[in-house]
Amino acid sequence: MAFVVDSDSRDSVGIRGLISKARETQDFGALQTAFDSITKPGTGQERVSSDICVLCAEAALQLGCGEISKPCLKMYFEGSPPANQFLCRAYLCQGQLECPPAAGSVEDVEKAADYFLKAIEVAKREPSLHCLVFNASVLYVHTVRPSLQRGRSAHLVPSLRQVLQGLEELNDPDHDWRAQLMMQLLKCYIDAGEMEEAVMFAKATQQFVKSHTAHLFPELFSLLIQHKLSDSDVLLEMSQQSPTLTAIYKLEEFKMLVSANIDELKEEDSAKLQDIFDLLAPTKEPASLTESNPQPLPPAERVAFLLELALLALQTKHQKVAADCLKELKMAKEASTGQKIIMECISCEIGLLKKEAKMNEYSKGGVEARLREIDRLDQWLLNARRAADPQATQAVCASQWRLCLPLLQHNLRKSIRTALLRVAQAL
Repeated sequence: MAFVVDSDSRDSVGIRGLISKARETQDFGALQTAFDSITKPGTGQERVSSDICVLCAEAALQLGCGEISKPCLKMYFEGSPPANQFLCRAYLCQGQLECPPAAGSVEDVEKAADYFLKAIEVAKREPSLHCLVFNASVLYVHTVRPSLQRGRSAHLVPSLRQVLQGLEELNDPDHDWRAQLMMQLLKCYIDAGEMEEAVMFAKATQQFVKSHTAHLFPELFSLLIQHKLSDSDVLLEMSQQSPTLTAIYKLEEFKMLVSANIDELKEEDSAKLQDIFDLLAPTKEPASLTESNPQPLPPAERVAFLLELALLALQTKHQKVAADCLKELKMAKEASTGQKIIMECISCEIGLLKKEAKMNEYSKGGVEARLREIDRLDQWLLNARRAADPQATQAVCASQWRLCLPLLQHNLRKSIRTALLRVAQAL
């Protein structure tokens, strides 16, 4: 299809000016006029450059006008455009238009992702377009993010691998971004049950992270332990390299123990909780810096570990360790808003455990005490959502579920219906 305008009034310069005005001032009228000029047939005409369709589509996307963006791109692609920056930009624009809602099907996600992969293939051939490879990778991740969850990410292995290959071929300098994508691909391999590939890719990821983004190694180390992607002796040796890795190793080992034997924890297993607490909150300073851990845990990491340990202790009904963690946390100055909300969850559960020790769980007083804590958590859930903190939101939901569980009996469940509905909405 030819793109035409009257040479004396609707020339390319005028249309470009309208598009620029639309983008700079959010002028919907200017955008509509530009679109009408592109699509309206005329006589005595000169051909309009096809890149104008891409510019108009981008402006329409920015202003949320898909009804303009889509036909502009359709006209552009029908013209068999050359492989240049505008083809890349058209692919990026089309991919964003195809981006499905969070509950979109696998087919919808792959359809949108395919446009970003096409943009990468075009852009990596031309040095002046290499920046678009990075842009495409960011848009790709934004599109597939709802699928980057355990149980939903197996189908992303081919496309995410292609995105990473594009960045690697260009030796993209944003090593943090590449390392994060490598860890996401590792999770996708695991989700797909491709454990041999996961083990091999874990080695490559470990080498890259250690060489370029050592600060991300603790996150990778957790994955290595959780999914047994390295020999146990090697993991144990790694854990001794820093206090942070030691804490991660002990916490992950205990979580696996709980998952396997939550109803049959032995006394010596439970004692491991206290050992971890002693690591995070030593009662005395080491005599010298040459003792087992040469430097203390960074304060922010210590807060995160104490929160994790407290939640584990509550899960296994170890009130003392949870209370000790909470005491340490209250003295810390580094807690974020979300972490303070999680502390409130811990406080609620500890308080309830104390009350239950003195009364029957299903007595009138026991039920009323539980309902009061449920009301408190309901408010903290609202606070977590206002803070847009997913970790805090998840923690409140988990605590709320544990508190509501005993009240799911037929004669009691009505009293917790609203609280559980809010949990469902938050998740």
